Amino acid sequence: MAIQTVGILSPGDMGQAIAGVLTQHGLMTVAALDNRSQRTRQLATEAKIEDVGSLNRLVSESDVLLSVLVPAGATEAAKQVGEAIRNVGKNLLYVDCNAISPDKVRTIEEIIQASGE
Repeated sequence: MAIQTVGILSPGDMGQAIAGVLTQHGLMTVAALDNRSQRTRQLATEAKIEDVGSLNRLVSESDVLLSVLVPAGATEAAKQVGEAIRNVGKNLLYVDCNAISPDKVRTIEEIIQASGE
């Protein structure tokens, strides 16, 4: 599978920077900006990230999803993505790019794997 569209789960400072590089290299970047701050929306616009609205739509339209957010939110974000994967019925490569412990990585792996069953 060729990766063409990369979802960014939280286009804050780091997510915006990553999306900018991906866009420069010809990939489309998308994010779910429903209920996000004006600052986050502005960062996304600057990085040419397309707003797809909801998390379900983000999962649906992404070939790969990068989780780039504060480490404390990593597990909850994975649970929400897992639910969206079940709702949409799509297998998705989920990449946790957060500075988290190996135990938390294993927990997130279990959450995402369980969503595809």
